[in-house]
Amino acid sequence: MDVLIIKPEFKNEIALIPPLGLCSIAATVREKGYSVEMRDYCLFPTSDDQIIKEIGYREPRVIGIGSTTPSVSEACRLAKLIKSFYPDVHLCAGGVHASNLPGEMLNSGFDSVCIGEAEHSFAVLVKAVIRGFDIDSVTGVVTARSDLGQVQGQWQHIQDLDALPTPAYDLLPMEAYFRRGKTYGVMTRSSRTMPILSTRGCPAACTFCHSVTGKQVRFRSPRKVVEEIETWVQQYGIREIQFLDDNFTLMKSYALDICREIQDRKLNIRFWFPNGVREDNLDDELLIALKQAGCYALFFGLESGSQRVLDLMKKNKRPDKMQEKVMLCKRYGFKIAAAFLFGTPGETLSEMQETIRFACSLPLDSVNFLVVNPYPGTEIRTIAEEMGYLKHSEWDVYDATITPLEPAIETPDFSASDLRRIQKQAYRQFYLRPRVILKSLPNMLKWEKFRKYVSYINKYVLTRF
Repeated sequence: MDVLIIKPEFKNEIALIPPLGLCSIAATVREKGYSVEMRDYCLFPTSDDQIIKEIGYREPRVIGIGSTTPSVSEACRLAKLIKSFYPDVHLCAGGVHASNLPGEMLNSGFDSVCIGEAEHSFAVLVKAVIRGFDIDSVTGVVTARSDLGQVQGQWQHIQDLDALPTPAYDLLPMEAYFRRGKTYGVMTRSSRTMPILSTRGCPAACTFCHSVTGKQVRFRSPRKVVEEIETWVQQYGIREIQFLDDNFTLMKSYALDICREIQDRKLNIRFWFPNGVREDNLDDELLIALKQAGCYALFFGLESGSQRVLDLMKKNKRPDKMQEKVMLCKRYGFKIAAAFLFGTPGETLSEMQETIRFACSLPLDSVNFLVVNPYPGTEIRTIAEEMGYLKHSEWDVYDATITPLEPAIETPDFSASDLRRIQKQAYRQFYLRPRVILKSLPNMLKWEKFRKYVSYINKYVLTRF
């Protein structure tokens, strides 16, 4: 076998869905004529002995491991384990964390790091390794022999997204994902759901974001997006699609074209946006089109009820306008979820209380009250380091879903214990209101939804932080 692509185990994975990014990379490598296999150890946790046996049986020339910041420690541990048994296999790391801290990955046993969007660079790297070419000159790659943190060549974001092959979901046991039914959020209506991206890039400058897809938004053609949806409906009996990009509604005409294409093909599917969608661009025409095409829920990154804090975050938003859009969406019958963020440097405890009041004033069906994590590559991390606010860099707990929470920032305005207390208070004030409890009851009729709600309430409302 030429290539093995691995998603490492992460016990706190909030959703067991096929890893879209890794599947896109696998498809690109396969299109170049190389044999590829994939393993998702979140879906099937596997012992070290079995992992080593699998690698020994398949004898891959290149192993690519993708990870998020919370799972990067496991990725590095796995790299060291593999290298101890198979020193000649080429190990490549990828993902946002690896792109921002390539030196950390190279010091943990990896031979190279693909920076940013890795479909093309990883395929070229595989060719270089298998044919014995010089890997140090591969554009978009950092190697153990190059200066740490120095990317080879002038790598660029992929401009023609339509030219990328369809993600190689066929390399994974898709029915196992559907059986597990651990999808994003409590509002997801079907376990037969698939992730999809229609755009890459984001023009916003949010201080807490650590994306490597760049400021320029690139769009797949509506026809290609809906063709992919149709493929999954026909091949896997998909009933729901989860758009994972943040900018589906950035350009109104684009969103309308996708909605029309879904309707023209008579695809009986539902969809929503668990990673968030821009509420500021929504209007009556677009909401009607989304509803008619099958969209049933919208998720907004509202972040704060304080104008000063929104300005600190560089959100370029106003609370009154956000409230106006939420009310408009509710008039059209959408389920609405929102995320709020505590702990921005410069924020005060009174402004956090203002955010809680703002959240409770909105007709929201679900909320996430999160605490800032200063991820590598973010402006907030730079501020925290310069001001001496950074408390730790234990990547395993850079995860808002972990309880008890271990905040990574403390400032003169708040301590870690303050953030834990505020987060707990926010969940209690929002979810323990009688009308919210009554509204949640219909969603508990299905066992999987009931289990999610119980877990959610137990984690964020009942337990001690």
